[in-house]
Parts: sequence; C-alpha cells; structure tokens
Amino acid sequence: MNALRFWTVTPALAVMVSSLNTEGGRGTGWTVYPPLSGEGHRGLRVDIAIFSLHIAGASSLIGAMNFMTTMHSRTGGLQVLTLRVLC
Repeated sequence: MNALRFWTVTPALAVMVSSLNTEGGRGTGWTVYPPLSGEGHRGLRVDIAIFSLHIAGASSLIGAMNFMTTMHSRTGGLQVLTLRVLC
C-alpha cells in the first residue's frame, strides 16, 4: 500500500510539471486558483493542474489508510485513547 502511495505521487508531480508547459503555463499563480475577474481559463492548462491535485489527494488518502491499518494491526485490542503515538 505504501508503494502504491509513492507511485501515485510521482505521476501527480509529472502531470503538474506538464501543466506548466501546456499552452504557455497554468496562469494561476502558486495557489492554483484561476482568476475569476477575467475571461476565465481556456484550454487544458488549469484542468491538468487540478487533475494533478486530485491524483495527489488520492495518494494522500492511500497513505492515511496505510497508517491507520498499520496502527490497527500492531495494537491488538488497545483503544484509541490508550494508544501511544508512534512508539
């Protein structure tokens, strides 16, 4: 599961970098939020960047599930409130 998380981060980064080279760049700034005061965005620039954020979000969820599964399998019958964090 950890390998799946890693191998979904790599395409997310590649797609984000490819959105920089599509049609002259994203045009959104570092927040990846397209400006609403103009005509909006045309083409695939912002769509590709948002898709890469979706891939990165899925990778984050897989990593969280991996962490929860690891903690659950190593604790046996312990409750959440009695579990020591990362020890």
